[in-house]
Amino acid sequence: MKALLFKELIMVSISKSASANLENMVKGAGRAVSKSRRKGGRARSASNDKLLNPQLYKKLQAQIEEHGKTLQKIPVDMIDLGENIRTRYDDQKLETLAKSLASDGLIQFPSLCMRQAGDGYRFVCRNGHRRILAAKILGWAHIECAIIPFQSAKEELYHSINANLSEDVFYLDMAHAYDEAARMGEADKEIAERVGMNARTIGWYRRLTKMSAACQNLCRQHPDLFTATWAIKLARQGELPEGAALEEMMQEMVREGKSWLRSNDPRKGKTLKISPAKKRQANQRIRQMFSGRQGQDQAGFAKDLLEQLKDAGYITNQSFDKIFKAFFKENQSAMVKKSLKSRSSSKRA
Repeated sequence: MKALLFKELIMVSISKSASANLENMVKGAGRAVSKSRRKGGRARSASNDKLLNPQLYKKLQAQIEEHGKTLQKIPVDMIDLGENIRTRYDDQKLETLAKSLASDGLIQFPSLCMRQAGDGYRFVCRNGHRRILAAKILGWAHIECAIIPFQSAKEELYHSINANLSEDVFYLDMAHAYDEAARMGEADKEIAERVGMNARTIGWYRRLTKMSAACQNLCRQHPDLFTATWAIKLARQGELPEGAALEEMMQEMVREGKSWLRSNDPRKGKTLKISPAKKRQANQRIRQMFSGRQGQDQAGFAKDLLEQLKDAGYITNQSFDKIFKAFFKENQSAMVKKSLKSRSSSKRA
């Protein structure tokens, strides 16, 4: 263990057997980390053989106090990877990173903190999980890391968030990170200032964490369908649809192979999915209402009402045009003649 403080970083080249089985090793590494995570992102307690003894902890702490942080060669098996914003790993990208480490070496150091665990201390990765995973895949025994003193769990979290802002982290993972900051007492405005975002955007992200587990799984299973843009637009509409409504809507999108949004603003009314047969019956009844001489009177009244609703802002021009073409266009000439006749009669009177 004393070599931890004094030996230089040793690069271990990838072996022939590791190269032949690289793809399986990548998948195994990603699965191992995912299984080690607890719900909420906290890892299980480290075993004693993976703990740093108090004497070495004091030596490292002395270097940190002198220099602000310390760079050390750490045994990869001693590093806890369970606390990470990212909940899943892309096997192909992990394999590419492993090949890059094998050919170019380590360019950017992972960052760790030391945290007490029973009678010892454990190294917890706060940034650079994939680099450490890649090092394990390559068979590296050690990896050089920056050990940083954090003043609080909140500071650790912000370090991880800022380190991942430029990475391809899934939007729900970032949403849960912002929500964790909020649970620590941070307001959306405070979170926004720390990560360089708009406070409203932080609120929209946090709203996404209220999705049911089933909905979040659909987002992860169909990332090309349920993109970050779609998710933020959904959150901007207001509170998410209650109960199973959102899941049903998303399942329907999966079946159709395209994503869309429905308004859940009570001022605009909820858009419900209507069966084709029911829709045809309703259209037929509306047309029957506007047929014949009496229907022309009703059509004129309905059209005038719709125009007033449009002018008052209750319906859009697009909605008005769609309704007009569907139900009033064929009666337009009759309504115009009747209107002219009514005006003529008024003049003679």
